Amino acid sequence: MKIEVAKSDLENALKVVNIGSSGSGGDLTTHILFRHADSQTELLAYNGRLGTSSPLVCQTTLEDEGVSAFTVESDRLTRWLTAAGDVAVTLEAKDAIVTATGSLGSVKFRSLDPSGFPFWDKQISGAKRTIEIEANRLHQALGHSKSFISSADTTRPELAVTEIRGGTLWATDQAALSMVTLEEFSDAALRLSGKDIGPILTFLSLSGEDKVEVLEHKRSMFIRREDGSVLNAGRPSTPFLELEDIDNDENAHWWVIGCSDLDRAIKQLSASAAKEELGLTFNFDPSDQKITLSMTGDSGSTNTLKLPCPEFGSKADVEVGMPQSGWKVEYTYISRLLASYRGGKTIKIGLNPAGEDGGWAKIEEDRDGDKYLTILVWMPE
Repeated sequence: MKIEVAKSDLENALKVVNIGSSGSGGDLTTHILFRHADSQTELLAYNGRLGTSSPLVCQTTLEDEGVSAFTVESDRLTRWLTAAGDVAVTLEAKDAIVTATGSLGSVKFRSLDPSGFPFWDKQISGAKRTIEIEANRLHQALGHSKSFISSADTTRPELAVTEIRGGTLWATDQAALSMVTLEEFSDAALRLSGKDIGPILTFLSLSGEDKVEVLEHKRSMFIRREDGSVLNAGRPSTPFLELEDIDNDENAHWWVIGCSDLDRAIKQLSASAAKEELGLTFNFDPSDQKITLSMTGDSGSTNTLKLPCPEFGSKADVEVGMPQSGWKVEYTYISRLLASYRGGKTIKIGLNPAGEDGGWAKIEEDRDGDKYLTILVWMPE
């Protein structure tokens, strides 16, 4: 089997397929499979968790021996290609050896037995399309949810997934809750492990604003791009945590804060904080219309910064006032929220005290009809 291909076409295919290859070891999980079938050549990979594939625009010649597949170690092929010169390259497989030829000559790679490759793409014919959406919008939704998925996949597996229910993508680690509602999610029941979100985001980032489709199988899911490239991930057996209906009534109180001010204040306070100190305390002084942020410093003293609050208010006849000593959350949640926030230069934080039992802060965002709701639980200072 011989492949002649433009360097750029092979590079683009490898960017996709390398997402599904393993970085270490000597087995098929570290290799890229080249396969020619049904008049099309494509690349496939599988690292034990994720499968990826991409069609390859190339000229393929099948020799008399009938070899229609071979493998090359992903890392070696990628490193060779960067130095192969800006020319068409050839890959020729024979007797478990792949000869790669570029501008300076040829090198030889080892091919493993392609018949041992786990052909994960066999399941795709039994999968149902449940979502069709622009890749960047799905990237934003999953990227936001990723910040609030628990890493306790062995002890609390129901918290280590994100799942679509009733048109909403849910995620929580019990200190924060994320809900992303998109019209395109209405028929989906997608469930993903938090460990798989990072590679999925990489796959989606290569698609820009092009549309992708999500296909669901009882054991896995597939994301397919318009060019035919596919990413496959398994469906976790443990469903997302069962939650009661979320009260989305009007906030008891609310503050508006400048995003840049809040971000810089958190960075300053956390830089001076005591080791492993994560608690960030919010207070509000209506007399000078300032929000006070404070953290325990490395020196043992309390460091405090004041931020302008251009808008604030309370619901009529609100029964519970703000805690006199302020409310406290881990600052990392605020930082993650700001990193994905697209709502403009200010952010509105809804505050809902629950007496001595603490309360919750609520941040809502509308991205051209895509609804983002994040809830942070706090305890009194």
